[in-house]
This record gives sequence, structure tokens and C-alpha cells, in this order.
Amino acid sequence: MYKYPILKIVLALCYCMAAAGARGQELTGDSLSLSDCIRLALKNSYIAQSANLGTRLARIDHQESRQSLIPGVSMGVGHNLSQGRSIDLVTNQYINQNFSSGNQYISGSVTLFRGLEALNRIRQQAAAGKAAAFEEQAVKDQLMLDVILAYMQVLTARDMWAQTEKRIELTKQQVKRATDLHSSGVIPPSDFYDLKGQLAGDLNALNEIRKAHMEARINLARLMNIPYEQAGPVASISLEVPRSAAAALAPSEVQENAALWLPSLKAAEWRIAQAQDGIRVARAGHSPRLTMGGGFQSTYSSNSSLGYFEQAKNNLGRYLSFGLTIPLTDHILIRNNVARARINLEDAGYRARNTELEWQSTITQTLFNLELAKENYHNLTEREENLQESFRIATARFQAGDINSVLFLTAKNNLEQAMADKIIGRYQWTLQQYFADYFNGKLSLQ
Repeated sequence: MYKYPILKIVLALCYCMAAAGARGQELTGDSLSLSDCIRLALKNSYIAQSANLGTRLARIDHQESRQSLIPGVSMGVGHNLSQGRSIDLVTNQYINQNFSSGNQYISGSVTLFRGLEALNRIRQQAAAGKAAAFEEQAVKDQLMLDVILAYMQVLTARDMWAQTEKRIELTKQQVKRATDLHSSGVIPPSDFYDLKGQLAGDLNALNEIRKAHMEARINLARLMNIPYEQAGPVASISLEVPRSAAAALAPSEVQENAALWLPSLKAAEWRIAQAQDGIRVARAGHSPRLTMGGGFQSTYSSNSSLGYFEQAKNNLGRYLSFGLTIPLTDHILIRNNVARARINLEDAGYRARNTELEWQSTITQTLFNLELAKENYHNLTEREENLQESFRIATARFQAGDINSVLFLTAKNNLEQAMADKIIGRYQWTLQQYFADYFNGKLSLQ
């Protein structure tokens, strides 16, 4: 299941592009919303379709176990050509001539009792079907969370791209002004070349962010299982101050809420029930088996003067049989089956406990990340405001010739880094909101 290394993934993506970007023609207009992307992923993804096939197979197994209660009925017709000495099926006498004969039958049989094996197998397959359905939903939820992460990565890259475009435009204006001043000998050559070097670095950074944006979009298209060319641009999401239904809850409260509905936890519970019924099925092998059978049969011979259907009617016989099978040496193998079933139950219990502990850890970490992202965003907002003022002062002093290009570019880069970090922080906060609301069962993608 999803381990949610969200902070590391987003930081790795975003800080590698914090130095670059521009929006570009391909980003004009909005197309796919987050809900659209999730819908396409659930529709097209192989893992989602494979999980659905597993659920359908489990339903067939359950249906088959119920159908095993239906008595087995068969019918048949035979026809023989005999030559030489043989027994006439009608007269039951030896004859030495060529003749044809045949038989017809309808028979049925049913197991009356074998330690409630059939009933327990039905219950076992029903539990397996429930588990498969929850496991399918868990796979779909995992896919949904992956799409949310990929979508946020695309939006983060796109906003970083747009911001860097503005940064490059500003740097170009400064280089143009510095070129005129340099030609007039007003500013030192070092200031002029520092600004030109800054512009070259920004342009190189632009290529890096374009690469990051392309990779993010390819990853999103891969999750939706569609060609990249069909993915199109993605729609923006509301970046108002996030509010989470789970933000004010303690981890224990969210864990209790999640335990009521998380598909993987429910699937683990049903796997335990399946294993318990498996023990009952295995134990049923120790019980005697009582069966009942019955049917109709008739014969036909070409030596008779009667026609085929008349012989079938006249020679009609009926029978009813009961059988009792008591296992003797089979008990050794049955004990092994019971031992295997007990091991399966033990394994299912370990899996359920491990799944529960993993989700508890994930929920605790998610809520901590949510609170941390909230605090970080407020700090980043204050940092940007302060550096805005610092850059304004540095710009005025640089234009007045009070400071050199090194100090000016330092103030400029600090502000741009703060603006980039704020974008990253906002999406990190929003991302953690989605995950926290998901665990609380109140995720809304509208």
C-alpha cells in the first residue's frame, strides 16, 4: 500500500526546479480537472482493471460454491453394433449373430452430509468475494492518491515555470538598462557582466524546469494510461487558505474514523474470516460422507419385435441408492490440510495487524506533515514579504550606485527563492490537506 513519502517526493521535484521556469504556449487554457484525471485513471489503468477482474473471479467462485449444492444430474444414450457371440441386452441370452443394441439413462446424485463442508465453503468464498471487492477499492484509492500527487507536481512545475518567466523578463530589463549604462561608462564592468551571467543562468534554469514539467505531465499521463499527446493541459485548483476536516482532529480520532471504512483494513478483516472458514472446510474431511443417488435406465435390441421407443418404455428401470463413505487412512492427509488452514489464518492475522500498524503510522505522519506544512507556509509568507522590502531597497540603492551587483543579485535571488519556496509550500499544504481529508473519509475533489 501507499507509504506516502510525500514530503520527500515533492521537495525533490520542486527544489530541482526552484531555479528555473516559464509558462509557454502549451499551457494556455485549462482542460483536465483533478476529477477528470482520476476518472480517466480509474477507467484506463491496468492495475484498476486487473483488480476488477480479481473481484469478478471471486464472485464466480462464490457462485460456484453455491451451485455445488445442486444435485448432479446427467443423461446419456448409447448404441452398439455387435458381431459374433454376445449377450442380448433384452433377453439376457447368448446369441451368435449380428445385431444392434443400445441403452438410455438419466441419473442424479447429491451429497447429503459431510461435516457442513458445502455450507462452510460457501461462507469462505463469500468472505473471499468481500475481501476482493475491498482490495479492488484499495487499489483504486491508491491510484487516486497517486494521481493527486502527480497532479500537484504538474501544477507546482507550471507555477514555477510562470514565476521564472517573470524573473527572466525582469532580468532582461535590467541587462538592457545595464548595457546602456555600461556603454556610457557609468557602472563598473563587473556589474554589467554579473547581470548578463545572471540572465544566462536563468535561461539555463528555464530548460531545467521545462524538463521537470514535461516529466510531471508524462507521469500523470502514464497514471491515466493515455498517450502524452492526449493529456492536454491541466486545470488550476483553488489556492485559497486550505481548510481540512481532519486538521483539528487528533491522530487517534482520525485512526478510529479510518478503521471504519479504509478498504485495505476491511479487506484484511474479510481475509481473516475467509481463513477461519477454511479451517472448517478442512475439518469437514474427517466426517463421514453420506450420498444419495437415483435414476432411470432402459435398453434396446434389434432382435426385439418392438420399436425403439416401445422398448425404451417397456424396459424402463428405476433405482435409488444411498452411500456412506468413512475415511480411514485419509485422516493423516486431512490433518495436514487443517494444519495448512491454521497457518493461513495465522498469516491473515499477522497481515491484518501489520496493515493496521502501517495505516496508523501513515495517518500520524500525515497529520504531522499537515500541521508542519501549515506552519511552514505562514513562515514562507512572512519571509517573502520581508524579502520583497529588502529587494525594493536593494534595487533603489543599486540604481543609485550605493551597492554593487553582487549585493543586488543576492537580494534578487533571495526574493526569487522565497517566492519559489512559497509556491512549493502552498502546494505541499494543499497536498497534505487532501491526504488528511481522505483518511478522515471526507475527501472532496470538487
